[in-house]
Amino acid sequence: MDELRSICHRIAIISNGVISKPYDAKRIPPEDIAIEMAK
Repeated sequence: MDELRSICHRIAIISNGVISKPYDAKRIPPEDIAIEMAK
C-alpha cells in the first residue's frame, strides 16, 4: 500500500512539473513532496 502511494506521489509530482495543475499539488502535503524529492 505504501509502495503504491509513493509511486502515485512520484507520478503526481512529475505531472505537476509537466502539466502544472494546482489542484494536484494541493492533494499532496508539502512534506511528502520533500520526502519524495530527498529520495
